[in-house]
Amino acid sequence: MKATNQITFGIELEGEFPRNEINEDKYYPVGYHDLTQVNQAPEGWITKTDGSLSRTNHTYFNAEIVSPVLFGEQGLVDTVYMIDMMNNDGFNVNNSCGLHIHVGVQNWSEARLNTLKNLYIKFEKAFYALNGQEMIRRWNNQYCHNSTEWDNSRYNSLSFNNTILGNRNPGIDKQHVEYRLFAGSTNPRVILCAILMAVALVSEVEKMDENVCEILSGNTTNPFTTIREQVSEIKEVMNSNTIIPDYIAHDVLNVYEDQIEEARPLESNLL
Repeated sequence: MKATNQITFGIELEGEFPRNEINEDKYYPVGYHDLTQVNQAPEGWITKTDGSLSRTNHTYFNAEIVSPVLFGEQGLVDTVYMIDMMNNDGFNVNNSCGLHIHVGVQNWSEARLNTLKNLYIKFEKAFYALNGQEMIRRWNNQYCHNSTEWDNSRYNSLSFNNTILGNRNPGIDKQHVEYRLFAGSTNPRVILCAILMAVALVSEVEKMDENVCEILSGNTTNPFTTIREQVSEIKEVMNSNTIIPDYIAHDVLNVYEDQIEEARPLESNLL
């Protein structure tokens, strides 16, 4: 069993940069498979193209910034460093941009994976609520189907495809799940909260005995139907599976509350 601070994660930050010599030298992607190390970034942070992204106008270029395998507090420090550097260079997001969180599930059994799936569905509204005013747009997004519309593609809000197929992005661990539901963001606290939620849920299942997973893997009942009910429960999971000091976690959870208050008036529009 892995401790929470040993669970691997990786992120994909989709967005756009103003066209100038400095940004093109740092971030301009060569292609989807021709990956380029981001200049002045920690080793392993790369830039690549993504055909789903659109530009605000011709003065910008799109890029998807992908992390290496990260874990623990140092992984969060590297992430904040990157976000701060990108923001200083004019990083921007629009409606075409998403934030993807990959979390390692190495050598998990089918029962353990199904338990994670059931727990995610139980808290799905609470996850989408982190998107604030963007919650409904992401709920209906073709690249992150909510759980009522899950299929065999990789375009599900929580994708399990990479537990079998491996990931095309080098650096990110090949046995992992991918949270695709989050809207693109430039806010480091929102991005940290997304990471903490994603890692905490995996950590909660990682700690379970296999026989418990065998029971929970078939349990699809959901007693928590509203955003507020789900948030109350997921916060307990986050607090017991945190990878950062309490005072930082408190700050991140305050931002989560702000996002929830923006999302709650939209709750009736969820299926």
